[in-house]
Amino acid sequence: LGMSGCRPGEFEAHSINGPAPPQVCKGLGHNTCDGGNFPLNPFGVDFKLEGFKWTEDLCKKDSDGDGLTNGEELGDPCCVWEFESLPLPNFATHDVSHPGVAASVSATKRTTSCSGARKPGPATTKPHDGFFNPGEEGKTVDMMINGFKVPSRHRTTYVTFAVDFDAPECIDNTCYMVGIEAIVDKRFLLHHYEVHACTKRWPEDKRGEKVGYMTHGGDLADCDIHVGTWAPGTDPMFEAPGVAGIPFGGDVGYTFRGFSLQMHYDNPGGVTGEVDRSGIRVHYVTAPRQHGLGWIEAAYLRKLPNRIAAIPPKQERYHITLVCTVTGLVEPASISAIWFHGHQLGREFQTELYRRGQRSVLWKETSWRFGDQFIYPLEAANLKLYNGDVFVSSCVYNSTERDNTTNI
Repeated sequence: LGMSGCRPGEFEAHSINGPAPPQVCKGLGHNTCDGGNFPLNPFGVDFKLEGFKWTEDLCKKDSDGDGLTNGEELGDPCCVWEFESLPLPNFATHDVSHPGVAASVSATKRTTSCSGARKPGPATTKPHDGFFNPGEEGKTVDMMINGFKVPSRHRTTYVTFAVDFDAPECIDNTCYMVGIEAIVDKRFLLHHYEVHACTKRWPEDKRGEKVGYMTHGGDLADCDIHVGTWAPGTDPMFEAPGVAGIPFGGDVGYTFRGFSLQMHYDNPGGVTGEVDRSGIRVHYVTAPRQHGLGWIEAAYLRKLPNRIAAIPPKQERYHITLVCTVTGLVEPASISAIWFHGHQLGREFQTELYRRGQRSVLWKETSWRFGDQFIYPLEAANLKLYNGDVFVSSCVYNSTERDNTTNI
């Protein structure tokens, strides 16, 4: 079980090899599943005392007094699991229960000896100290928009901004982008934003300014390379494995001269007078990494014929399924992570992979929440992707509180 940072609560529960089972809510240390409320439940109190870390002492403790240790309830009965480690072999069949609620009791008790139990290996090669590997020459650049007065007349506003990026050492030499952090100013008004890299320099009078709506500015600066998306919970918005990065410059044939930031503002309360000055923090290295990295948009609603999906009102479970066939790979690719985004109405997501008639579930999220859009690591699964593979992604939306059709 892994703990990921979130808001309004500080931590939520995610299993490394699948979503948290329904009987374990995401506000694991709080008295409601949404988190952010006080007082904490017994497990939350103990978790805080351990510095918000899964430790051997916390694992062996019975926080809620139900006769089971926290480890027995959460699938680590021998207390050997560590954050960002591979899932334990028993986890897939373990009956997980809530360590902070005495009435929630796991039917799976420790029945085997823990003699010789070993810690699992790491689930990711991401550097443990920041974005850079030991000995790498890492560089960091902040880029901000000049300021945008968020409209109050409309709830939804899409607007694209241009920011300049100057890395002269990455013109003749191939560099690797290894991370992007969101610098979020008006968090309560920002729904999400996409970042695309540009291979041409923005005109000087456009830098930091608004350059359009519902576009990533590709017509002005060739901004066609998607490098990251921020939404609540995706901090950082992009973090490369230690063996990979997004290449640019040198032998790649182009370098990055700037970025476009397509912002989606959500102002349901009609708040006036708010000026947003958000931006991005880009991390890159000048030395080579073993592998290149990129994004695949396996289920993108804007690729529908009319570029939108219409969600009827008063629907508890409205399904949309999209199919994507993989083409254009020069060699097999490895899948390092997966992320779902479903706006305010998304509730459940599943992506399946079909290859030569064989079906496998790549990832399934049965309790998705807008406030914590966790990026799920898949590097440890050693999943390969080939031309001809087919993604089938299913999305479930709940519009019971909407009176009108919602276009997303």
